[in-house]
Amino acid sequence: IPQVLLRLKKYPQGDKGQDFTEEVNIAFQYLLKLTPLLDKADQRCNCDCLGMLLQECNKLGLLSDSNTESLTSKRYGLFLFRALERFHIFWI
Repeated sequence: IPQVLLRLKKYPQGDKGQDFTEEVNIAFQYLLKLTPLLDKADQRCNCDCLGMLLQECNKLGLLSDSNTESLTSKRYGLFLFRALERFHIFWI
């Protein structure tokens, strides 16, 4: 994945000054819908895989700070909701 990110960053942007920040953001939005897969990856690697990937994309300029923060908060919000759901704790 790191090599793919570097190639995406170095991809010729053409005459229109095209960047991929919005496409990368949309791709992560889709990835957030795969919560069980993300949970399994985190469990298997014993780390926050998505968080680390978001940080790297932010460092390379493929995600803005605001998009990184938004995606991170959505991930933790979903993670917290699923944890509460497992313990049968529901908001009234």
